[in-house]
Amino acid sequence: MSTAYDVSPDGQRFLMIKASEQGQAPSQINVVLNWFEELKRRVPPGK
Repeated sequence: MSTAYDVSPDGQRFLMIKASEQGQAPSQINVVLNWFEELKRRVPPGK
């Protein structure tokens, strides 16, 4: 079984491959920038 994610050497980027529900090869790729800032915004402090 292969790993479906990886973190960049500098720890600033995260890449994940998610299989489609139909089991087909993906036709697009979504790149999320500043995902950690978005996470901090959505998760209240202390959680």
